[in-house]
Amino acid sequence: CSLKYRQKILKNSKLFTMDLGKVTTHFDALVKFHKTTSQFKTKAEEVAHVRGVVSKLQQALQAREKLHRDSLLRKANYAQSLVLTLQTVSDREVHLATASCILELLGQTKSGQRARIFVKLGGTQAVCQAIASEWRSPTPNEALLLQLHLVLAKLAPKDKRLATKARLCQCAPVVLSLLRHGLSTRGAESLLRLLRAYALSRQSSTSLGRHGAVQLLLRLLSESHRGVGSASTGASAAAAGRRQPLPGGPARRAAEALSQLTRARANASRAITGGAAATLVELLNASAVTTAAASASARQRQQQQRTYLLRAIVHTLRNVTASKAGRAAFHSAGGPASLYRLCLAGPASSAGELLNAGACIILRQSAPRACLPAPSLLSPYTPALLQLLVSSTSSAAAAVAVASDDSADAAAGAAAAAVNSDEDESSDDADVQKQQQPSDEFADDAAVGGADPRSAEELRVAYGHLEPELSDCCTCCPASTASLTPSPSLPSLDGLALGQPTEPASATEIGGRLSVSATSALLAPAAAQSFARSRSIGGWPEPSPATTSAASAPAAAAVRSVAELAITAGPELVSVSPPPHREPCDTRRSECAMELMLDDARRWIDPSDVLNRVVYDLDAIVAEQHQQHQPPPPASDEKLSPIGSGSVDHLTFESRFESGNLRRAIQIREREYDLLLCPDIGHRGQTQWFYFRLANVQPGAAYRFNVINCEKPNSQFNCGMRPLMYSSREAQLGRPHWLRVGTRVCYYRNHYQRAKQAGTKPYYTASFSIAFRHSGDICYLAYYVPYTYSRLMADLRDWRLVASRDASIAYHQQWLCQSLGGNRLPLLTVTAASASEEPRQQRPCVFISGRVHPGEANASWVVRGLVAHLLSPAVRTLRSRFVFKIAPMLNPDGVINGNHRCSLAVVDLNRTWLAPNATANPEIYHTKGLMSYLCSSGRRPVVYIDCHGHSRHNNVFMFGCSPSLSWLPDDRDNPGWLAAEPPANDNEARRDDNGVRPVSGGPGGGVWIEDPGYRELPRLLAQMAPAFAWRNCNFKVDRSKESTARVVAWRHLGILRAYTLEASYSCCDQGPYRGCHLGTRELEEMGARLGEAILRWAQGEAPGADPPLAQQPASAASSAAAGSGRAGRSRKVFRPSGAGAAAISASDDDDGDDDDDDAGEEEEDTDDNGEESAAAGERGGDVDPNSNASAVDAGPGGSGDCIIEDESVLLCCRSSFVREPEGENCSASVL
Repeated sequence: CSLKYRQKILKNSKLFTMDLGKVTTHFDALVKFHKTTSQFKTKAEEVAHVRGVVSKLQQALQAREKLHRDSLLRKANYAQSLVLTLQTVSDREVHLATASCILELLGQTKSGQRARIFVKLGGTQAVCQAIASEWRSPTPNEALLLQLHLVLAKLAPKDKRLATKARLCQCAPVVLSLLRHGLSTRGAESLLRLLRAYALSRQSSTSLGRHGAVQLLLRLLSESHRGVGSASTGASAAAAGRRQPLPGGPARRAAEALSQLTRARANASRAITGGAAATLVELLNASAVTTAAASASARQRQQQQRTYLLRAIVHTLRNVTASKAGRAAFHSAGGPASLYRLCLAGPASSAGELLNAGACIILRQSAPRACLPAPSLLSPYTPALLQLLVSSTSSAAAAVAVASDDSADAAAGAAAAAVNSDEDESSDDADVQKQQQPSDEFADDAAVGGADPRSAEELRVAYGHLEPELSDCCTCCPASTASLTPSPSLPSLDGLALGQPTEPASATEIGGRLSVSATSALLAPAAAQSFARSRSIGGWPEPSPATTSAASAPAAAAVRSVAELAITAGPELVSVSPPPHREPCDTRRSECAMELMLDDARRWIDPSDVLNRVVYDLDAIVAEQHQQHQPPPPASDEKLSPIGSGSVDHLTFESRFESGNLRRAIQIREREYDLLLCPDIGHRGQTQWFYFRLANVQPGAAYRFNVINCEKPNSQFNCGMRPLMYSSREAQLGRPHWLRVGTRVCYYRNHYQRAKQAGTKPYYTASFSIAFRHSGDICYLAYYVPYTYSRLMADLRDWRLVASRDASIAYHQQWLCQSLGGNRLPLLTVTAASASEEPRQQRPCVFISGRVHPGEANASWVVRGLVAHLLSPAVRTLRSRFVFKIAPMLNPDGVINGNHRCSLAVVDLNRTWLAPNATANPEIYHTKGLMSYLCSSGRRPVVYIDCHGHSRHNNVFMFGCSPSLSWLPDDRDNPGWLAAEPPANDNEARRDDNGVRPVSGGPGGGVWIEDPGYRELPRLLAQMAPAFAWRNCNFKVDRSKESTARVVAWRHLGILRAYTLEASYSCCDQGPYRGCHLGTRELEEMGARLGEAILRWAQGEAPGADPPLAQQPASAASSAAAGSGRAGRSRKVFRPSGAGAAAISASDDDDGDDDDDDAGEEEEDTDDNGEESAAAGERGGDVDPNSNASAVDAGPGGSGDCIIEDESVLLCCRSSFVREPEGENCSASVL
């Protein structure tokens, strides 16, 4: 048996060798011919010889049952000989045989690598030339043209320049001509694939459209729709000489080609004119019905072909419905209902999800165009205080004369544009790059324009009383009750809130209200009050995080707002505390957004159950009070008992309380409500923060809430974040907590559009569903745990009480200035009362500010934790080493009135630090004035931290300032350079870890090196605070940030360690808090860790060695090396003392504590237009904190993918907190 088997194998081997020998013999003969032929055009006898060789080669290749194609193509010059034959021999039979040989060598499967060989040898160009030559002949041979097109279809996927080559050779009309004739299934499918490949080029696509390609494809699809699935129809058509209908495969290719062609607007218009909408909808309905197959494999193939065909139809419909005429035709053909039914019956697979996603986009795109259901884009509250300033000033606030006419809208639009022009993400990438181009004129302004114009004496007169720590006595300076009353220098806001007429003030009167002398006179009495400290009480507990109603009620009565405050919110009257457990982030299904968008589309496709009833209208309430000229009622405490239970058949809403924000509530269905937020007063945008009360809730099925006028293209709601709810009934039961609630939390683009004068940005919907536990409960919903101005006043009272119990604490509370709304800005000074280690006059100063953006309530909780930490008995050393100046709330007017970003001057206060206006921006004007005074008096703050919140990135992180990463190419006028000894030779002048060489021009012939001190505090925080992420930190200095607090403090005030501390609204994706929300407990802990890190830094503890920064761009890395000739200024440097001081001394070039692994990208302030995307590394990898890499994002925890369709329409996120070792921030990838 084994002998017979060996003889059989030997026989087959001999046959294979003989057949392969024939093939190689013919190939060698062809190669030899091309080597010996010198003329480009062959003679007749040579053509006959080549014809015979190629014919024999074709027969040998076709006779082989199993051909080793790869081994043949690896032979030298075999493939090249076939390409040369097409190029040099002009004979129809030779071309036909050569094309057959190439097809045999390519094979039917796994032909990609072989096709790449022919493409590299110029096979595509040769085939195109052969097609053009045959087409120009008097009698073109259809069989040869089809054979050449079959070859070209095999080579097309591997040639990126095929469309250009085909256009230059004029091959497109040939494909269309062949398609107009009846072809076999194989030929039609190859031609349609080629047609789609030709359409990849915009010029070729337009040319094909002019030659009738769109109409041809529509006719093919129409015939395919009418004839698919009927064998008798095809037989009768063939017998009658008519075109046979396309089967499933070619129909799919035709739809894909049409989808690619209609990407051009001209072709989309031709498709609309040719009835594409009706044809595609008919084909959509026909393809949705599947026929029964004999076997499971057949059913699977049928389902796969059906999915591909439907996806191509959906893509084509999306291109068609991009225009108004296309949408009208789509509606006339009944397309929305067909797409809606398709999505409901879509396959549960990844391909089905993509199909449904495209269908949802079309439904949103085809929805009836509508503006927001609000009477105006402006807030219903009239900014009467700013209107008063308009008559006398020409500042930026003059643009906010708000009224109901068109001119008022135009003025508010100018103010909105002024705000947005300073924000980071309001433009596309080109605008950002253009904005970041350095300018000599701006460089000069940045260098000298940020200095305070007042002299040192004027600063001393205005702010000298704000240094109570310099007095010898140990005092505690509380604010008196009288200081909380409104100042008589400002008009009453009671009448202004309702639009009552007020006499205009003169320019002299208004200008004198906030002048230096007037401000000094106003603040001096409050600062002069110094009360003896009460007796010390030992063993007192730490201050409670709860705010009692006894402290909140008087503080709420002293609040002054432009908006009417009808009630005091329930959480302000109860001792609210954080929940006892950590709250995990939401894990969402990827199809959540599609389900919600389909539910929204059902409103206008099948509106039978739509109520569309307005149940809360703030505009109507304000207008009614304005007509009746009723004064606003006094704020009243809300009772904790349920109200109105069962009196109405819908939820009741209210937002007329401090920090409240809800404009309108519309009941869509029985348990679904659309919510509109109020924009910032005087502004047409800036909608993110919400805080409102709802009552008359019923347990059982969940209520769905849709915030429909969000502006940001993405949100942490797509990455696991959930809104917060406070329940009055739960508080009665002893659980007064703000809890993360909600299911089906999603963020997606809706169909609402803005007015023409408001820009072209779309609106987005933040949707979530909540199931309530108690009948008739009163609940409050908020974007984050609110921290109101009244709560701050109550905390001030608590802190004053705590400080009075410890004689070692020097605590001073003063008023920095008065805001436009008449609310005073507190300034806290905390240090040690006794001069135990060093006199208080010699202690360095640390300046902390927060809440410049009203919607960033999480920033206030960080400051709250820091102050509580400073007042605890365990931090005596920290108080004895530093004097802390804390401005906890820089924008009280915005906080009180429920704004998200702006002040009553309709400006982003964090963009006014470069040149603040004393009248329009008194908060920043006096804060910067105080810091300028400290610098001029020799007490320059050694650390400045501005606390913010971030709505798109996770964790807590910092932004600092590095001179080598500045946008200025020659940025030397800043405190980031230190003098050092000159290098002995060129080898010693090596780059530091940041990629920057020492720069010549230092004093005494020395060099300048970058001071690494700006990285010390963030690195210590990364080691100490579990919520802090070093990989998100960034130290770039962008041009767009020159007017922010961080950069102004660094560049113009000379503070090396000037930071922005960003705390996420959402959750952590690293450390022990990974996968959990950042609550108030974690943020207050962050504030305490910040104080501990400052102490460790002062004691000289080195943060440890960091991996070096990645190589920076040449413009940044070589900016210091370029040299400027500008003399470096000398400055007094505060350096920590101790054993670790040598490791971070200014003269040490190899500092050893450079940047670590990952980092977020730059962002100073959270806002739709004020955040830049964070740079994140590959999952589990390291990324330079200052790299320009784009984000590759996931949900918190790492294993997520955000899917967002083109132009930020549809987002579908998957998130998991246990699969990956490291997560990234939430961003989006393009679908």
